[in-house]
Amino acid sequence: MKLSENKDKRITVRLSESDHNYMRVASYMAGITISKYFRQLIDATVNAMKVQEKKGQFNLDEMLALIEETEE
Repeated sequence: MKLSENKDKRITVRLSESDHNYMRVASYMAGITISKYFRQLIDATVNAMKVQEKKGQFNLDEMLALIEETEE
């Protein structure tokens, strides 16, 4: 039994040196690395979206189809 999905997508974030320094301080104050800080932000966002989907606030497949239409 698999407990979690394989994570095969990557995101690259480009920051100015100044913004990077702010992220260094924010992550240091949180006691984690910048990478872990971003992963926690993403995890929180994804979990909130999953809750909203379960509540019927939106349908993931419909939203993805709409996004793909607008990207054509």
